[in-house]
Amino acid sequence: MSRVNEEPDFEDLVYELERQNYIRKLPNQEREVYEYVVSIDVKTAKESSDLAEYLRKSEEKTPIEKAAEHFNLNPFQVRDIVRNVQDKLFGIR
Repeated sequence: MSRVNEEPDFEDLVYELERQNYIRKLPNQEREVYEYVVSIDVKTAKESSDLAEYLRKSEEKTPIEKAAEHFNLNPFQVRDIVRNVQDKLFGIR
């Protein structure tokens, strides 16, 4: 990906469009679970002043555990959904 304060290059833009398109086409539950996990992780990162605080907050209750509670799934089901989506996303590039 591009460095901070640089214009994204064409390859980055195409990758991001493909990523968004792939996520949009996921079955509802997979999309909702994946987006929820990502949003929790991003929120935790934004609320943390440094890496140590982020890691501490993430260990208290992981995004996977929070999603499992939210969607009434077990953490292993959420983990498998996230891994499957990530495997396919990283295969795009």
